[in-house]
Amino acid sequence: MFIEIKIKNLQSGEIIPVKIENGCSTFLPNESMLSKIDFVKGTTDLLLKFGKAIRKYANKDHEILEIKTDNGFIAEQLMKRGYKVNLGDLE
Repeated sequence: MFIEIKIKNLQSGEIIPVKIENGCSTFLPNESMLSKIDFVKGTTDLLLKFGKAIRKYANKDHEILEIKTDNGFIAEQLMKRGYKVNLGDLE
């Protein structure tokens, strides 16, 4: 799983790429409990890393331009909050 973000520094105009990966390969859990647990654990780990990575940009001097992820749950939650999110593979 991954989240890739492009953040713009509004003062300098610099585009800052941020990539977070966790190595989890369960994108869609099947009916097994183990698969569901792996998906939840992977999603939680990815969100924790995401929060740590963008914390320093969470101010009025930065703007999130683009978010790309392969995790449908995360994409849906971010879109509900008004972010433009692309589902796709890591480049």
